[in-house]
Order: sequence, then structure tokens, then C-alpha cells
Amino acid sequence: MCGIAGIYRLDNQDLTLPSRLNSAVEKLAHRGPDFSRLYISPGGNVGLGHTRLSIIDLSADNNQPFETDRTVVVFNGEIYNYAALRDELKNQGVAFRTQGDTEVISRGYEQWGVEIFSKIKGMYAIGLLDKRADCCFLIRDCFGIKPLYFSFDDKEFVFASEIKALREFQKEEQPINSEVLMDLMSFGYHFSCDSLQRNIQQIPPGQLLCIQRKNKAIETSLRNEKRLELKVEKARFKPSALRNRLAESVQLHMLADVPVAVTLSGGLDSSAVTALASQQTKNLVAYTNTFDIDHDYEVMYSKDLCRYLGIKHRVVLSQIHNLEGFLREVIYYLEEPIPNIATLNSFFLAKAVKEDGYKVALVGEGSDELFGGYPWHLLARDETLSQSSQHLFQAYSKRRSLSEKIYPYLTEAGQTALNSRIQSQEEIFSHIVNPSSNCVLDSFLLFDIKYQLQFSQLSRIDRLFMRFGIEARVPYLYDDIYNYAISIPSKLKIKDPSNTTKLSKFFDIRTDKICLAKALKGVLPKSILKREKFGPRGTNNLYKSTPLGSIDSVFLKVCSSKEYQESRNLVAHLIDWRKAETATNPKLKLFLCLLSMAIDPTLTKGVTNNDENYSYTIVD
Repeated sequence: MCGIAGIYRLDNQDLTLPSRLNSAVEKLAHRGPDFSRLYISPGGNVGLGHTRLSIIDLSADNNQPFETDRTVVVFNGEIYNYAALRDELKNQGVAFRTQGDTEVISRGYEQWGVEIFSKIKGMYAIGLLDKRADCCFLIRDCFGIKPLYFSFDDKEFVFASEIKALREFQKEEQPINSEVLMDLMSFGYHFSCDSLQRNIQQIPPGQLLCIQRKNKAIETSLRNEKRLELKVEKARFKPSALRNRLAESVQLHMLADVPVAVTLSGGLDSSAVTALASQQTKNLVAYTNTFDIDHDYEVMYSKDLCRYLGIKHRVVLSQIHNLEGFLREVIYYLEEPIPNIATLNSFFLAKAVKEDGYKVALVGEGSDELFGGYPWHLLARDETLSQSSQHLFQAYSKRRSLSEKIYPYLTEAGQTALNSRIQSQEEIFSHIVNPSSNCVLDSFLLFDIKYQLQFSQLSRIDRLFMRFGIEARVPYLYDDIYNYAISIPSKLKIKDPSNTTKLSKFFDIRTDKICLAKALKGVLPKSILKREKFGPRGTNNLYKSTPLGSIDSVFLKVCSSKEYQESRNLVAHLIDWRKAETATNPKLKLFLCLLSMAIDPTLTKGVTNNDENYSYTIVD
């Protein structure tokens, strides 16, 4: 896990290229504190930068940018099938000088060309310079686990792992993208690969971008390299087949030359990862965050599981002493105002894992989107709705969007922008969730994977774990798991709400992620298998927790103080701040606080991390 950045220029007239690139890489130091280096081409018109978090093959030979006679590679992430690819390349006569996965990308490209990018499995954002062809390739994994932003004009193409690094390449701040703002304000995640700053966007997951000089201009071409497909035919579900695939994925995700920890909420998803990881090592340590140890069922379930597995459990009891200071630090690393309240847990889990000396942690994200774990997924099994993508989107919006709640606080221009964006959101949704498809639920889940998972869950995990130099690995988001998950019939994911027929005694245990629970029978205790995701004994409602107790005072300051005046001015054409001051919805308040801080010119230049704003203690 690392940070990458690069510049590809039309000419070599910019003598400041090395210093600009170095400034960008310095902004990514938290992603890779172990080593940093630049590559500048002989002509001075290409620069690649890398900051390394050493996890596999810790030797200096694996430092990046990684250069061979033909290629230069900068790489963020992990290739989990690199050993098999290495063996395949060796059998074809390819020689290696390292034991890591980075060289597999370089040698694979030299042997197979761009086909290497369809062969690799893992989480990755890659920049590869072909020195002979004088072109550069960029690609992300098909789930979008690892970020990769870019921007370009008629003189140069620039890319980086984070927006703050791209800012080092730009002479002036980019204007706000109102469409993305409306997405974030309504649903809390993007409906496109654009960013909140206009002219900055991400490489779409699984797509390969080629940059090269032609006809005295920089030209780009984009093509699909690895696509998440939907299967037409459903296979006969075998619990052991799913369990074995999960176990193999967890085993691969534990490959490291440093110790690996696991984060645990006590729910089905993270409990499964924890249990399967415990089969790989006797020294596994699980981390659970809480703000209220006496009334948090997450802690109870997590403790029970760790006793059941016989592994060490670290309960992180967290406190926020200065909410404004804490949120300012969080948004500096998060970069965009994603009102995902689980951000609180991610921050403290990553901090505790880091301070205990780890560099890698397994997380349970992705399971809900594969197997149907959210309440709104029931909509796809409702025959009164699933015959029409329009009706399904309306029901989905009613369940998830804050559009109606934010509408009164927008200016006339803001309301027009929101209405227009809602139409676009429906079109994007309907393009994927098609009632005429063989399986409405699978298309619904694919929509969540492409947008909600990528731009909320995974973005939060990447930014906040990397804030502390921790590689968060996601075993559910692996090619083999996805391919098997989409072969499982819908009735074995979510119970049809209109069908009262009992499938079996076991299936009556839960209404969601039925197949996953059945696959884990005998691996997890029954209390975990039947546990609700939400509700009194499910996920702790952090909006009502002590940490956000002072949100009202922070919100008032954001809406009216001189300190945030410049931030408010940047979006005053869309948001009526005087009206917004009367808002009561806690999620909307959190969003507006994060938005104002995210675009605050003083914060975009840097943040002072202050441990006095928060603290935690470990309760074993």
C-alpha cells in the first residue's frame, strides 16, 4: 500500500517538474512512510513519484518507482495472485530480481502487454510508463478499492492517489462541481467518477487509460479491462463452495511479511473474516471500537466471538474532546464530505492498530453488496416495485436520499440543480437496475457496488486507514468471491418478503445474506449467524452517540461564523446558509460541517494533527 503520483507532459519546457512532483508526493507521505523516490525521464517530460508502505518483500530492491530496461512502474495496493503469475512467467523464461508483486506487473507487461492487467487479481492503482512506446498506462481494480485521480490540459496530464496531491500540480483552485455536490448531499456518495472539484476525476474501476503524445497534443483513450458482469444462469448453491472460496480469499489477503490484524464489529461479515483468519494464525488480534462500552452490543458480540475462537481481543474505547478539531482532521484525509457515520469507528480503529505496531488490517466491507445485506435490498424482491426501474428508484430514494430534507435549505439555483441531478441519478440507476434483466436483485447489488460501496464505504476505509499508514484489505472484494456470489439465486440471498413459505428451519434464522450465513454454519456461533444488522441489538446508532453531542455548536459556527465565511461563499449560489442554520437532521448537519471544512482554503493547504482533540484507551 502506497501513494503514487505522476506527470506526463507534451514537452520538456517545465524545469520545475521535479519540485512540483516532489511536493505532490510529500502530500502522500502518510500513505507510505517507509520510503519515497522520484523518477524523471531523460527528456524531462515524464515524472513518476512513489511513497512506500513496506509489506511484501521489505528489501530496498522493491522500492518504487520500479524501473526495468523497458518500463517504470508506480503501484498502490496488493496483487494477491502474484505468486501464480510469477511462476507462469518463469515457465516462459522470464527472470526476476525481487520477491514482491510489483515486478510481476513490470515483467508481465513486458511479456504479455496490457493483457497483464486482465490477469491480476487484487486491489490496485497502477501507473506504468512504457519507455520504448513513450506512453503511460493507468488502471484501477474492478471494485475501485484503491483511488486514482487525474486531471489534464493541453500541456500535461497529471495523476495521484489523492486530490490533495493533484492540487500541488494546479496553479489555482478548481471550481465546485455542483452535480457531485448534489449527489453527496442527497445520497452521501457519487453517481459518477467526477470529484467535488471540477476538472478532477477518477479512473473508472477496471478501466485502462492510455496517455500518449500524438499530433503535438496529449491524447487519452479508455477501455474496459476487467468488468463486473452479471450472470444470466444461476448455479446450484453449495455452502461449502462459498465457504472454501472465502477461506482461500482470507488466506491470500493475509499474505504479508509483517503481522496482520483484523477489525471486528461482531456482525456476520467481520466475524466471518475474523474466524477464517484465526484458522491461518494462532496470534491473531481483533480490534473493536466503541464510544459506550456498557451499552454497545457490538462489544458484546465481538467479545463472545473472540472467546469462541480463542483469540486476543482489543476493545478501543474512544473519546472526542474537540469535535470541530476532530472533524477538520478527518475531512483533510477524507477529502470529500461523505456523511458516513462509520467514519468515527474507522479513524480510531486505524489509530489503535497503528500504535500497536501493525501495518495491515483485514476489514469486512463488501459483503452486504455481494449477498444482499441492507434493508433497501428488500425492494428488489418486492414484486410491486421491481417491475419498474422508475418505481424502484423512487422507493430507493425515499429510503436513502436526503433530497426532501435538503431542498428547503437550497437557493433557487440550488433547487434547480438538485431537481436536474435527481433526473440524472434515476437515469444512472435505471441503466444498471433493469427490471427486464434475469435478476433484479443482482443488478441492484451491482449498482451499490459501483457507487455506494466505491464512493462511501471503500473511500472511507482507504483514506482513514491510510491516514495512519495502515493497509486495509477487503477479502470479500475478490474476483472469485464476486463471480460465485452472482451465481447464487436471489432467494438464497434475501428472503422474498411476499413468500411466507418456509425454506428450512435454518433459513428462518435471518432474512438477509442467507447464503453467507449458511456457508458459515459451524464456523460461527449461532448468535452471530442470526444477529440483526440494524436495530437495538444491531449496529450501534452513532448519530445518537456521545461523540456527536456537540454537533449543534459546531454546525452553528459553520453556518454563521467569520471563520467559515469563505467556505460558505464558495457554495452560496447553491446553499442558503441562513435557512440551513435551522436544519435539524443530524446527517445533514454533519454533511454541511464536513463540506465547509473540505472546501475551507486554509484547510486544503494542510492540517495540524492534534491528539488533544481525541483519545482512546484499550479495554482488554
